[in-house]
Amino acid sequence: MDSRIENLSDSFFNEYDLVTAKAFGKLEDILNLSLPFLKTGGILVIYKGKGIEKELKNIKIPESWQIKDITKIEIPEIDISRTLVIAKKIR
Repeated sequence: MDSRIENLSDSFFNEYDLVTAKAFGKLEDILNLSLPFLKTGGILVIYKGKGIEKELKNIKIPESWQIKDITKIEIPEIDISRTLVIAKKIR
């Protein structure tokens, strides 16, 4: 399924093992909006651009989430730096 999370109904709650997010908004908002759609143990992959360091420094991770990995991606051919944040729904 390819849809914006804001447009999904609650009939999709607790349905997914994996959710991806790109060009969405603040990390905390992504975590909170994605939570209902993932099964417990589900993974959220977030593709973030500039400013992620500041977000990570100031965020309060909701208790339902565990950040599993933060990976920087450098694309030298076009001089772009991005970050993948991998989070797991723990309850």
